[in-house]
Amino acid sequence: QEWRRLLEYADYMQSIGIKLDALAITSVLHACQSLGLADEAIRYLNMMKESDFLNHNRQTAGWKRPGGRKYFDGPDAVAYLLAVSACARGGAWLKGIELLDEYCKDESVRDAAVDVSIFTAAIKGCEYEGRWEEAFIVLERMRKCQVEPNERAFAAVIGACATACSKIKASQSTDETVEAGPL
Repeated sequence: QEWRRLLEYADYMQSIGIKLDALAITSVLHACQSLGLADEAIRYLNMMKESDFLNHNRQTAGWKRPGGRKYFDGPDAVAYLLAVSACARGGAWLKGIELLDEYCKDESVRDAAVDVSIFTAAIKGCEYEGRWEEAFIVLERMRKCQVEPNERAFAAVIGACATACSKIKASQSTDETVEAGPL
């Protein structure tokens, strides 16, 4: 309920002409992730990329961490992670993989500390939908990008296989029921 209110406030602020800054959009992306709102997450991620947004030169809350002091200049690794996770939870696994591709191509955004989580989020999207072949492809791409998979990544691949098997079994039992006809 609180996440929905956050989204309503963000929409209201924009409707009266108040631009959202990096911290506000990151908070909205958290809401989208929690609620599995893929399209909304992509919309807000794209908002972070807009040129008029970039000219604000605001600093994100993370600027205080060691080595992290820099002006906000578009979506960072955390923003991509939240958007990919929102896609995974929202059943938009393919959009999540597309965002992963976009993230991987932009070396200025890449963050080694977040890389494994973004790949795992994309694999989780495959898991939820039982897309085991795609999960293995993302896992292989993870290795090619020199990102070391962790136990969560492997568990998500295994989960994708299990979900696919469950879907096949459910489909077979439905087919058997239809073939048997009414009692």
